[in-house]
Amino acid sequence: MSIRVPARDITVAQQRAYDHLRLVESAIKSIPEHVIERCDQWLALLEHKLDCATRAADLRPLLPALGRVASHPTLSRRLPSVFSGWSGTH
Repeated sequence: MSIRVPARDITVAQQRAYDHLRLVESAIKSIPEHVIERCDQWLALLEHKLDCATRAADLRPLLPALGRVASHPTLSRRLPSVFSGWSGTH
C-alpha cells in the first residue's frame, strides 16, 4: 500500500486542513453511505473548531492526495461550507 502525502511546499494551514481531510479520506472507506450523507454534526464541529487560516487554506495542491473525498458526491458538495479554499478545486 502506498501512502500519499501533500506537496512539500504547503503552508501550515494547508497541512492542518489536509490532516483533517485525510482522516475523513480514510474513514469513508468503511462508513456506510447513509451515514456519510448525514455529516451535518461533523461539519458543524469542524466549523466551530478550525481556525480561520485552516478553513481558508487553498486546497488545490492537496487534491491529488484526497481523491476519495474530492470525488465523493456528498462531501465534495458540502465541504466548501467549512473550507472556503475548497471552492473551485474540482
